[in-house]
Amino acid sequence: MFSCYITDFGLCKPVTENDPEKIYGVIPYMAPETLSRGEYTQASDIYSFGMVMLEVLTSYPPYYNIPHNENLAMDE
Repeated sequence: MFSCYITDFGLCKPVTENDPEKIYGVIPYMAPETLSRGEYTQASDIYSFGMVMLEVLTSYPPYYNIPHNENLAMDE
């Protein structure tokens, strides 16, 4: 029997880092409010989990046909 765990999409950053100007994460899985305001909340984790579930169900990563650069962050 196999078990999978998905945890901590937005709060994964160095423990000593508390700078709201720096954003950590993988852009396609990050909630728009995290990208625009640097705000990590439970809702942004739920958004990220939804993106993972979308990938599981469709076999395609989020925004697979769009380059993962600053334009993706601005368009989200």
